[in-house]
Amino acid sequence: MFSLKRKKKAASSNNLKKFKDDFGFTNGFGYKDTDPYLFFKSRNLVASVFDVLFDYGTHNPEEIGWICKVIPSENIHHCKLLFFEREKGVPKPKQKDIIQKKMASNLYSVDNTPETDMEQLANNGNRSDDIKISAILAGRKDTIIDSDILMVIVSDSPEHIEEGLALIRNSYHNNNIDGITLVREVGRQYLEFRDLLSKVSADSFHSTDMSTVAADRLFFPSSGFSDEYGVSVGIDIDSLIYNNSAIIDFTSVKNAIICTGEINPIISIGGFEGAAAVKDGGSAIAQVISDGTYLSGRGRVHHIVMAGYPYNKEDSLYFDMGKKTINPMEVFGTPETVVQDANDNFDKVTEMLILVMENSNSNIDDTYIRVNLEAMLEDWFIFTAGGQGLYTTDPNNEPKKAQMILATDNHDNYPTTSDFLIKLRDNFAQANDQESKREAQLMYKAVKTAIHQYPNLFSGHTNLPNHYDKNIHNIYYDIQAYRHTPKIAGVAFLNTLAYVVNRARQNDTIVIHGLDQLEVPLESIIPYKKIIKRKNIGLITTFEDKNSQINPNSYESFTGTMNNQDMIVIGGVSDKDDDENNKYFNINFINRSWSRDMPEKVVHELNLEQQGVFFWYRKSDQQSALIRTHLLL
Repeated sequence: MFSLKRKKKAASSNNLKKFKDDFGFTNGFGYKDTDPYLFFKSRNLVASVFDVLFDYGTHNPEEIGWICKVIPSENIHHCKLLFFEREKGVPKPKQKDIIQKKMASNLYSVDNTPETDMEQLANNGNRSDDIKISAILAGRKDTIIDSDILMVIVSDSPEHIEEGLALIRNSYHNNNIDGITLVREVGRQYLEFRDLLSKVSADSFHSTDMSTVAADRLFFPSSGFSDEYGVSVGIDIDSLIYNNSAIIDFTSVKNAIICTGEINPIISIGGFEGAAAVKDGGSAIAQVISDGTYLSGRGRVHHIVMAGYPYNKEDSLYFDMGKKTINPMEVFGTPETVVQDANDNFDKVTEMLILVMENSNSNIDDTYIRVNLEAMLEDWFIFTAGGQGLYTTDPNNEPKKAQMILATDNHDNYPTTSDFLIKLRDNFAQANDQESKREAQLMYKAVKTAIHQYPNLFSGHTNLPNHYDKNIHNIYYDIQAYRHTPKIAGVAFLNTLAYVVNRARQNDTIVIHGLDQLEVPLESIIPYKKIIKRKNIGLITTFEDKNSQINPNSYESFTGTMNNQDMIVIGGVSDKDDDENNKYFNINFINRSWSRDMPEKVVHELNLEQQGVFFWYRKSDQQSALIRTHLLL
């Protein structure tokens, strides 16, 4: 397996013992009695084999699959860990001797040994109970099993193996996992490796149990999420335990990406009855995750809903943004950040109006109009808005005047896009040359049409509450009224996002349901990512279409890399490769952004596109599972 070369002649050295066996491992010298490592020169690998031993009583009782605790929860840099669990039935003559003679004598010895040490006294009591349980199982024809666990650390140098070993032990300590001892038999590394798949250690330091007891000490493939405190999200399809529920604790989740890839989860409301596959199910998954973040004490959850439907609860507020208004001219921010807030709002309003123009005329000169439109908007705010202007050309030296641009609780006095239309009309009237007149007319007519067609987006005053009751947990801003026109939906989203990130408090969470269901330029939302980061706001983003050009790949600078997500949920992936103009949510992107290769088993299952099956991954403990997702809302 490892292309080992036959040693012709052992090297002569006072420090080396006579070469053992037929193959050499140590660089150039063969195998030594004192070697703690195995060197595989042809592959530039170094390995060490360890016995994994458990102190008596430290894992009794435990849940099925508890043995997975020996797998460290942190990344062990530069090392690959392999765990081998070996079991072998005890021969019948030996089993008969143990059951008929040794059980009774051991029980008598344990029960009649005087002890003054309280810990040892407690252990003796446990031993007595264990022997009695074994006797009962033996009476039911249960067999006796010898078992052991080996851990192999593979790296590129002995130094990295020792560093990895220290990290593993530190991981056990940090996670309060007691009673695990890692033993390396120096000088027996070759024999340990040679017998890895053929022999079981059967001695007092390893486990000898009845088969029923040994069964709970298996490494169940994807024993999955079985958190003590969590919610059921479905069935782990790879678990050896039949119908094994996946129970996930989301309290460690701050940021998450959910890509359904047109795979629909099963949803029940109020109980398991009435279950059905739901389109745009990423919204439901996001709801379940965000409920968990709230339980961790993170704060209120703000939902911008473009896909799915709001799951209203008693502690929620719901706003239909097709009927409600956020005045886009109004600058929501703080006195400390007023300059950046004002500039961001100039950019936002300009982008909103550009999107409106593009929606009616795809052949506009974007660059020329953008520059002129933003210049007119800033000039209007400085000299005209509100009567005598609400801003200044010198905000650093005139902070009071600059802060006049900030929104207050009195929204009815703030100028609107309809007021700015007068500026655009005057600009059209004053245009001299034919080209300027044409562009000015385009801007004026486009904004005038937008005001008439979408009054709640452009012509009204902000009519959302200034203050929310402290018991409000979820706030839904539903912009699905504009979903049939992606660019106008982008206008509504951009305006709502700007409002929400500035209204949200420190440590709140924002959930964007269906970012790929609209059209909005990436650069226009980046300023709000900076505010999200500054205020430590959590961000959960859902995507529904697997081949959309708006996805975690193309919008990575807003959503963040896959490696920085606390939770990843994937249903389907694109089979398209990136090209010069487009980026897709494909396996190549996932592997790059995640800084690891997605397991082949997972890739295979995702490519099958089974309805309801999602890959769930949690960063805090690197736990993952393929789950037939069934959510209870």
